Amino acid sequence: MRTQNCFYVDKTGFVREWWLSTLPVTSIARPRRFGKSLMINTVERFFSNDYSDQESLFSGLELWKDVGMRRLAGAFPVIKLSFSSLKAATAISFQNLMVKTICSLYQQYPKLTESADLSDEERAYYGEVIRWDAERKTVLPEGA
Repeated sequence: MRTQNCFYVDKTGFVREWWLSTLPVTSIARPRRFGKSLMINTVERFFSNDYSDQESLFSGLELWKDVGMRRLAGAFPVIKLSFSSLKAATAISFQNLMVKTICSLYQQYPKLTESADLSDEERAYYGEVIRWDAERKTVLPEGA
């Protein structure tokens, strides 16, 4: 957005405020079209070690002015999960779509099973989710 000279309001200071708050859970409730997805994408892009050269993207923004925050740029594995595109006519259909979305997220990160940070139990659970997804089970039958 910034490189194409689009209108951009720098809300990156919120990322710093959120990080320093150390709250276990954060809820961002705002009206439609109010920048929630843009903020989540900003958080992902800033912290994720899947990207490089955060400086070129964040230089000049409020978040980049904090040297301590700069050290955190690109330092973490980040998994982003969104249910914003899920549309269903019934609660059960929606629940099934949610499960499929979560299972596809597991499919995207198979290397997690190689992590020393996972216990044997967590590694086994990860494998169960992958196998369960491969069998294409649903949460509940549509008529339930």
